[in-house]
Amino acid sequence: MVTVRPTPAAYVITPSDLRFYVRMSNEISRSEMDAETTISVGDVSRALLNMQSQYAVRYLDEKAYPESFLGEGLRFSLDRSNYHNSYINTEDVEEFVARVRQYRWDMGQVEDGVL
Repeated sequence: MVTVRPTPAAYVITPSDLRFYVRMSNEISRSEMDAETTISVGDVSRALLNMQSQYAVRYLDEKAYPESFLGEGLRFSLDRSNYHNSYINTEDVEEFVARVRQYRWDMGQVEDGVL
């Protein structure tokens, strides 16, 4: 392991992240939206953002969190009464992860650490 000072480029989704995500998404059952094209925001947030789904969903909830809304142009479905029932289109996952990682870097929420 190497200790690094992360840069925004370090927080872009990697091909190995994407392979893991695709393998994981094939194992997850989805009921709210088309299982072929969506994945739970919670599963994406835990696997690729290292955060709980309740925090990741905030980046897609423009009504409740307009200052940190990152969902412009992304295809997703939110359930404000139960954030575990929020889904995002699989084709938009890479962009969502990159936006969240960049936002957290810009806000100083990412510290020195081990990548």
